[in-house]
Amino acid sequence: MIVCNSTYKHTIHFSLKKVRNDNLEQQAQALFKSWFVDFEPFKDGNFVDSELGMIPEGWNVATLRDIVVIEKDSINPQKNLSKTFVHYSLPAFDNGLTPEIQLGTDIKSNKFILNDYTTLFSKLNPRIKRIWFTHKVDLNSVCSTEFIPYQAKDPGKYSFVYSVISSDGFYNSIMSLVNGATGSHQRFHLEDSLNLKLAINVDVITELCKIVNPILDKIHYLRQENKELSFLRDSLLPKLMSGEIKINDLNC
Repeated sequence: MIVCNSTYKHTIHFSLKKVRNDNLEQQAQALFKSWFVDFEPFKDGNFVDSELGMIPEGWNVATLRDIVVIEKDSINPQKNLSKTFVHYSLPAFDNGLTPEIQLGTDIKSNKFILNDYTTLFSKLNPRIKRIWFTHKVDLNSVCSTEFIPYQAKDPGKYSFVYSVISSDGFYNSIMSLVNGATGSHQRFHLEDSLNLKLAINVDVITELCKIVNPILDKIHYLRQENKELSFLRDSLLPKLMSGEIKINDLNC
């Protein structure tokens, strides 16, 4: 099969952007671990004992609920049958982090109202990590109640919240909470997840966010570009294969 050069380039760009996003994610996670788990930049300073072990002097032990709120405002789409919603669902996550555009009539249960800069974590079968950072959301965005919507109490610290939720410490804490008869139906209570304890320093959090906020912003915009490239690829290739569009019809 012959594919036009334009389509080939779109496929290459799609792959490169995904690799770049993966690298950016790894950079953000590595920085958080270095600063807030291993305390590597502070090794030469004084450390004090705490309930978490030795932490840098001037730091405090806090719980996740000290820095995070869970947004629980909900809406019943069945009472808004003709309204168009942007639906962050579990299938949408599994389908490449692409929210579904649906009418209220097609959404059968209550959903959480979604706000900007929210980190979603799936409480259904959490052994499979489903973490979705929303960045800025469209009007009438909602998410499945199988997601927990975490937001920073300080809006400017959204990347710190994302980093905590993405960390091994949070994952291990969640796995200690899960319940359910089978592995495929494990869940945990929303509020219990806020009991995670971590060592924090407000000034260091601010410095981390100066670096990681732009990283998350970049990941979001690259993901948006990938969605556009994916749509173009998926709409163009079937027409080429069926002969509906000829190679000479395209500006390749």
